[in-house]
Amino acid sequence: MIDLTSWAWVLALLAASASPNDWMNDYGAALKAAKAERKPLLVVIEDPARRTARFEEASLGDQRANRQLLSKYKLCRVDGTTAYGAAVARAFRAQALPFTSIIDKTGSVQIFVKAGPLSETQWRAALAQHQSGAKPEPVICST
Repeated sequence: MIDLTSWAWVLALLAASASPNDWMNDYGAALKAAKAERKPLLVVIEDPARRTARFEEASLGDQRANRQLLSKYKLCRVDGTTAYGAAVARAFRAQALPFTSIIDKTGSVQIFVKAGPLSETQWRAALAQHQSGAKPEPVICST
């Protein structure tokens, strides 16, 4: 029999192990959640079986800094080798895997797109630049 102290310890351990950076694997559900939370959506379409075509969170470098950056986003990873993932890749017109997109906090505009792997520096720059989820301001040119 487990006493209340043991249950409290188990619950604290579960709460501590729950990551604020949990990745969803259903793009539609992730987009809906991102809109509801008014967060930008980070979408990675990958081939988890191929080292050169998958996303490794460790590739972002410093774990604390990367958790902080990723916490600003709703996160979605899609296996591009499944029928569902292939459909998502076609919808995004992904030319290579991994494919990365950041969608604004309204869920209506891609504000960052990259086909192929990103370096640690490129990841950090993209995540830092788009963490607000704001749409870019239109550029008005007059002659």
